[in-house]
Amino acid sequence: MKKVMLRILIISGIMIAIIQLNLLAADIKYGDVNLDGEINAKDRMFLAKYLVGQEGYKLEGEAFTNADLNLDGNVDLQDQDILTKYLADSTITLPIKYGDVNLDSKVSVDDITALDKYFANLDENKLQGTASINADVNLDGKINVIDKQILESYLVKIEGFNNLPVIKYGDVNLDGEINAKDRMFLAKYLVGQDKELSIYAQIRADVDLNGRIEERDNEILAHYLAKWKAFTSIPVKNYGDGDVNADGVVDIKDATQMHKYLSGNKEAIKSENLLRADVNQDGIIDQCDGVTIQRYISRCKGYELPMKVVKNLELKVSNLESNTIISGFSNQGLTVDELLEEFNMDNKNIYDSNEQKLTGNTRAGTGTKIKIDENYEQKNEAENGTIAEYNVVLYGDVTGDGKINAVDALALIKDINNKIPLSNEIYREAGRIISDSSKKPSAVDALAIIKSANGKYEINQVK
Repeated sequence: MKKVMLRILIISGIMIAIIQLNLLAADIKYGDVNLDGEINAKDRMFLAKYLVGQEGYKLEGEAFTNADLNLDGNVDLQDQDILTKYLADSTITLPIKYGDVNLDSKVSVDDITALDKYFANLDENKLQGTASINADVNLDGKINVIDKQILESYLVKIEGFNNLPVIKYGDVNLDGEINAKDRMFLAKYLVGQDKELSIYAQIRADVDLNGRIEERDNEILAHYLAKWKAFTSIPVKNYGDGDVNADGVVDIKDATQMHKYLSGNKEAIKSENLLRADVNQDGIIDQCDGVTIQRYISRCKGYELPMKVVKNLELKVSNLESNTIISGFSNQGLTVDELLEEFNMDNKNIYDSNEQKLTGNTRAGTGTKIKIDENYEQKNEAENGTIAEYNVVLYGDVTGDGKINAVDALALIKDINNKIPLSNEIYREAGRIISDSSKKPSAVDALAIIKSANGKYEINQVK
């Protein structure tokens, strides 16, 4: 008898919970972003102003829930697009469930069948309203065989198709590829040469998922294309915000986690939060990031998050053994003054391989060091010290004079033949024109340097 009563109580509890959830869902007025009880153009305007960060337009609690029209936990350009379509078509219902082509509130093989009927041009199965939005599972504004392929991949749980929609972030020009053309397309938009991006292009251009198209997106796309170590995929969210434990604030807990990570405990920061730790946005997580977070928490003057160091988006920062190297300069190299201009921070100095400070028009070649020095005031005390060091690598410049010529090829050949070894691995890296970084340079690399010196070969400075 007691077991029967217990079962009845459990079943009753479950039913009550379901009823409460249904009532809660029924109370949500999706689309009513400004909480005035109606869904109209005012809501779209409110959402648009929120997405561009306009002061006074915040979405919290009920307003945020109402604005999340695709139930992905974010409020972004996708939601703005859905709301725009909803206001233009009274047959659309909210919220949206991508992949649910036949509108049965689930995603299954029946939705594939619905797509097949649509492709067969059966008039009674035209996709309109909500179904047309749900069927565009790659958000390119079209319903075609690509959507079917994505839906099939999602249903059989192929890696990379875990969620719908599947968007190719970075493909700003909508040609199906992510390359320099997309960066150019985005750059023109940002400087006003191209006045408009379609909503589908905007969604792909928002590679930091903050709902806005800005220079930060251009930077992330540039780092991805330059194959920075930390940018193996896009989109990238919360890049460089310093909140390494993802609790919503940057405080002593984050500084502690950074210290543990930099001390060798690589489990101290979860993999999904590593980019948050790169607060100087140079693609490397190092002592410079740790110090910057500490100074930010201590409210030291001049320390903000993120605090971007490298200005030139074409440059690449990477690790080489215990050194941090920076490459991507033109084959003509740079003068010291030109190199200084590539960095945002004021407290920077250039040194040669012998630690002698360089200035003016001196050529900066392989082995040149850029040092970021800590220099701040706190409680009337000044503290100084190098918090970051970047070693220049100009591929082809094996001798470190800032030029690429036959002398470099000869020096590399002598190193290859163990006659006169190069002074360290940084110069050897400059000789890896063709060879992979895991291998020793070869005669092929020396030949490439000679061809470059004769104007018959252009060395790729971003490897």
